[in-house]
Amino acid sequence: MVYSILSNLADEADLEKITSLEEGTYSEPITSSYGTYVIYRADKALEKADYSNADVLTTIKHYIYENEKELITPYIETAVGIATAQAQTDFEGAAEAANSKVVTVSDASNNIGGSDYIYGLSYTDPYGYLASVAQDEAISKELFTSEVGYVTGAIEVTNADDTTYLVARVTGISDENSSNAEATQIIYQYYAPFQPVYDRFYNVLKSDKHTDNFYGQFFSSMLAVNV
Repeated sequence: MVYSILSNLADEADLEKITSLEEGTYSEPITSSYGTYVIYRADKALEKADYSNADVLTTIKHYIYENEKELITPYIETAVGIATAQAQTDFEGAAEAANSKVVTVSDASNNIGGSDYIYGLSYTDPYGYLASVAQDEAISKELFTSEVGYVTGAIEVTNADDTTYLVARVTGISDENSSNAEATQIIYQYYAPFQPVYDRFYNVLKSDKHTDNFYGQFFSSMLAVNV
Protein backbone atom coordinates (compact mmCIF):
# COMPACT_ATOMS: atom_id res chain seq x y z
CA MET A 1 0.00 0.00 0.00
CA VAL A 2 1.33 3.41 -1.01
CA TYR A 3 0.19 5.07 2.22
CA SER A 4 2.51 2.82 4.24
CA ILE A 5 5.45 4.72 2.76
CA LEU A 6 4.22 8.09 4.04
CA SER A 7 5.34 7.55 7.61
CA ASN A 8 8.88 7.05 6.31
CA LEU A 9 9.02 10.38 4.44
CA ALA A 10 10.10 13.72 5.85
CA ASP A 11 8.10 15.47 3.12
CA GLU A 12 4.86 13.88 1.81
CA ALA A 13 5.45 15.62 -1.53
CA ASP A 14 8.28 13.13 -2.15
CA LEU A 15 5.72 10.35 -2.44
CA GLU A 16 5.10 11.27 -6.08
CA LYS A 17 8.79 10.71 -6.83
CA ILE A 18 8.35 7.12 -5.68
CA THR A 19 4.96 6.33 -7.22
CA SER A 20 6.05 7.69 -10.62
CA LEU A 21 8.98 5.28 -10.91
CA GLU A 22 8.95 2.77 -13.73
CA GLU A 23 9.48 -0.88 -12.96
CA GLY A 24 13.12 -1.66 -12.18
CA THR A 25 14.21 1.99 -11.77
CA TYR A 26 15.56 3.81 -8.72
CA SER A 27 14.57 7.06 -7.07
CA GLU A 28 16.90 9.90 -6.19
CA PRO A 29 17.98 10.04 -2.51
CA ILE A 30 14.90 10.98 -0.48
CA THR A 31 14.99 12.34 3.06
CA SER A 32 13.31 9.99 5.53
CA SER A 33 11.36 10.94 8.65
CA TYR A 34 14.40 9.80 10.64
CA GLY A 35 16.71 12.34 8.97
CA THR A 36 18.51 9.79 6.80
CA TYR A 37 18.45 9.36 3.03
CA VAL A 38 16.71 6.44 1.32
CA ILE A 39 16.79 5.28 -2.30
CA TYR A 40 13.68 3.39 -3.44
CA ARG A 41 13.50 0.79 -6.20
CA ALA A 42 10.27 -0.03 -8.03
CA ASP A 43 10.01 -3.82 -8.16
CA LYS A 44 6.86 -3.63 -10.25
CA ALA A 45 4.53 -1.09 -11.75
CA LEU A 46 2.03 0.67 -9.49
CA GLU A 47 -1.36 -1.07 -9.40
CA LYS A 48 -4.75 0.28 -8.44
CA ALA A 49 -6.27 -1.18 -5.30
CA ASP A 50 -8.78 -3.99 -5.80
CA TYR A 51 -11.61 -2.88 -3.55
CA SER A 52 -13.35 -6.24 -3.95
CA ASN A 53 -10.43 -7.94 -2.18
CA ALA A 54 -11.18 -8.53 1.51
CA ASP A 55 -7.54 -8.11 2.55
CA VAL A 56 -7.30 -4.79 0.73
CA LEU A 57 -10.46 -3.51 2.42
CA THR A 58 -9.15 -4.59 5.82
CA THR A 59 -5.91 -2.70 5.22
CA ILE A 60 -7.77 0.43 4.12
CA LYS A 61 -10.05 0.30 7.14
CA HIS A 62 -7.04 -0.03 9.42
CA TYR A 63 -5.39 2.98 7.79
CA ILE A 64 -8.53 5.11 8.17
CA TYR A 65 -8.91 4.06 11.80
CA GLU A 66 -5.29 4.90 12.61
CA ASN A 67 -4.95 8.11 10.59
CA GLU A 68 -8.32 9.62 9.70
CA LYS A 69 -10.79 8.76 12.44
CA GLU A 70 -12.81 11.88 11.70
CA LEU A 71 -13.94 10.22 8.47
CA ILE A 72 -15.60 7.33 10.26
CA THR A 73 -17.37 9.29 13.00
CA PRO A 74 -20.48 10.15 10.89
CA TYR A 75 -20.64 6.55 9.65
CA ILE A 76 -20.46 5.13 13.17
CA GLU A 77 -23.09 7.53 14.49
CA THR A 78 -25.47 6.59 11.67
CA ALA A 79 -24.85 2.85 12.10
CA VAL A 80 -25.34 3.07 15.87
CA GLY A 81 -28.59 4.98 15.40
CA ILE A 82 -29.98 2.43 12.93
CA ALA A 83 -28.95 -0.53 15.11
CA THR A 84 -30.43 1.05 18.23
CA ALA A 85 -33.77 1.69 16.54
CA GLN A 86 -33.95 -1.87 15.18
CA ALA A 87 -32.96 -3.34 18.55
CA GLN A 88 -36.19 -2.01 20.08
CA THR A 89 -38.15 -4.67 18.17
CA ASP A 90 -35.53 -7.14 16.93
CA PHE A 91 -32.57 -7.27 19.28
CA GLU A 92 -30.74 -10.25 17.77
CA GLY A 93 -31.42 -9.07 14.22
CA ALA A 94 -30.02 -5.64 15.00
CA ALA A 95 -26.86 -7.18 16.42
CA GLU A 96 -26.40 -9.36 13.35
CA ALA A 97 -27.02 -6.49 10.94
CA ALA A 98 -24.48 -4.31 12.77
CA ASN A 99 -21.94 -7.17 12.90
CA SER A 100 -22.02 -6.91 16.68
CA LYS A 101 -21.79 -9.52 19.41
CA VAL A 102 -24.62 -10.41 21.77
CA VAL A 103 -23.26 -10.91 25.29
CA THR A 104 -25.34 -12.52 28.02
CA VAL A 105 -24.84 -11.05 31.48
CA SER A 106 -26.16 -13.04 34.42
CA ASP A 107 -28.47 -11.38 36.91
CA ALA A 108 -26.86 -9.23 39.56
CA SER A 109 -27.76 -6.63 42.14
CA ASN A 110 -27.44 -2.88 41.74
CA ASN A 111 -24.10 -2.14 43.37
CA ILE A 112 -23.54 1.51 42.52
CA GLY A 113 -21.57 1.92 45.77
CA GLY A 114 -19.10 -0.81 44.86
CA SER A 115 -19.65 -2.81 48.02
CA ASP A 116 -17.84 -6.15 48.27
CA TYR A 117 -20.85 -7.56 50.09
CA ILE A 118 -23.15 -7.16 47.09
CA TYR A 119 -22.96 -9.41 44.02
CA GLY A 120 -22.86 -6.73 41.33
CA LEU A 121 -22.30 -6.63 37.57
CA SER A 122 -18.55 -6.65 37.97
CA TYR A 123 -18.89 -10.34 38.89
CA THR A 124 -21.25 -11.35 36.09
CA ASP A 125 -20.32 -9.19 33.07
CA PRO A 126 -17.72 -11.21 31.08
CA TYR A 127 -16.40 -8.21 29.11
CA GLY A 128 -16.95 -5.50 31.72
CA TYR A 129 -18.69 -3.00 29.41
CA LEU A 130 -22.06 -3.10 31.15
CA ALA A 131 -20.42 -3.05 34.58
CA SER A 132 -18.43 0.00 33.49
CA VAL A 133 -21.39 2.10 32.34
CA ALA A 134 -23.48 0.98 35.33
CA GLN A 135 -21.16 3.00 37.55
CA ASP A 136 -23.14 5.99 36.29
CA GLU A 137 -26.06 6.42 38.69
CA ALA A 138 -28.59 7.33 36.00
CA ILE A 139 -27.70 4.36 33.81
CA SER A 140 -27.65 2.03 36.80
CA LYS A 141 -31.14 3.18 37.80
CA GLU A 142 -32.38 2.69 34.23
CA LEU A 143 -31.03 -0.86 34.09
CA PHE A 144 -32.31 -2.01 37.46
CA THR A 145 -35.77 -0.40 37.47
CA SER A 146 -36.92 -1.31 33.94
CA GLU A 147 -39.34 -4.08 33.04
CA VAL A 148 -38.42 -7.31 31.25
CA GLY A 149 -37.97 -6.64 27.54
CA TYR A 150 -36.89 -3.04 27.98
CA VAL A 151 -34.12 -2.00 25.56
CA THR A 152 -31.83 0.92 26.31
CA GLY A 153 -30.57 3.45 23.82
CA ALA A 154 -26.97 3.33 22.62
CA ILE A 155 -24.58 3.79 25.55
CA GLU A 156 -21.02 4.89 24.83
CA VAL A 157 -18.27 3.03 26.63
CA THR A 158 -14.93 4.81 26.47
CA ASN A 159 -11.62 3.40 27.58
CA ALA A 160 -7.99 4.18 26.91
CA ASP A 161 -7.81 2.23 23.66
CA ASP A 162 -11.14 2.47 21.94
CA THR A 163 -14.78 3.56 22.03
CA THR A 164 -17.51 0.94 22.14
CA TYR A 165 -21.29 1.32 21.97
CA LEU A 166 -23.63 -1.07 23.70
CA VAL A 167 -27.38 -1.54 23.72
CA ALA A 168 -28.73 -3.50 26.69
CA ARG A 169 -31.96 -5.48 26.99
CA VAL A 170 -33.53 -6.59 30.27
CA THR A 171 -34.12 -10.32 29.86
CA GLY A 172 -35.24 -11.17 33.36
CA ILE A 173 -35.59 -9.99 36.92
CA SER A 174 -34.23 -12.20 39.66
CA ASP A 175 -36.55 -13.08 42.54
CA GLU A 176 -33.58 -13.72 44.81
CA ASN A 177 -34.37 -10.79 47.06
CA SER A 178 -37.96 -11.85 47.65
CA SER A 179 -37.05 -15.50 48.20
CA ASN A 180 -34.41 -14.52 50.72
CA ALA A 181 -36.53 -11.90 52.48
CA GLU A 182 -37.07 -14.00 55.57
CA ALA A 183 -33.38 -14.80 55.96
CA THR A 184 -32.50 -11.18 55.39
CA GLN A 185 -34.79 -10.06 58.22
CA ILE A 186 -33.17 -12.54 60.58
CA ILE A 187 -29.57 -11.54 59.92
CA TYR A 188 -30.13 -7.82 59.29
CA GLN A 189 -29.50 -6.77 62.87
CA TYR A 190 -26.12 -8.47 62.78
CA TYR A 191 -25.17 -7.72 59.17
CA ALA A 192 -26.12 -4.06 58.73
CA PRO A 193 -23.69 -2.45 61.24
CA PHE A 194 -20.68 -4.18 59.71
CA GLN A 195 -21.27 -3.44 56.04
CA PRO A 196 -20.55 0.34 56.03
CA VAL A 197 -17.58 -0.19 58.35
CA TYR A 198 -16.13 -2.85 56.08
CA ASP A 199 -16.75 -0.81 52.94
CA ARG A 200 -15.06 2.24 54.38
CA PHE A 201 -12.08 0.26 55.60
CA TYR A 202 -11.71 -1.49 52.23
CA ASN A 203 -11.82 1.83 50.37
CA VAL A 204 -9.11 3.16 52.69
CA LEU A 205 -6.91 0.22 51.77
CA LYS A 206 -7.41 0.95 48.05
CA SER A 207 -6.80 4.68 48.35
CA ASP A 208 -3.66 6.04 46.69
CA LYS A 209 -3.42 8.58 49.53
CA HIS A 210 -1.87 5.87 51.66
CA THR A 211 0.63 4.57 49.14
CA ASP A 212 3.71 6.25 50.60
CA ASN A 213 2.71 6.59 54.24
CA PHE A 214 0.03 4.03 54.88
CA TYR A 215 0.28 3.59 58.64
CA GLY A 216 0.68 7.28 59.40
CA GLN A 217 -2.32 8.19 57.28
CA PHE A 218 -4.32 5.26 58.62
CA PHE A 219 -3.88 6.16 62.27
CA SER A 220 -4.40 9.90 61.76
CA SER A 221 -7.38 9.54 59.41
CA MET A 222 -9.17 6.56 60.92
CA LEU A 223 -8.17 6.70 64.58
CA ALA A 224 -7.34 10.41 64.94
CA VAL A 225 -3.94 9.54 66.42
CA ASN A 226 -0.94 11.65 65.47
CA VAL A 227 2.18 9.64 64.72
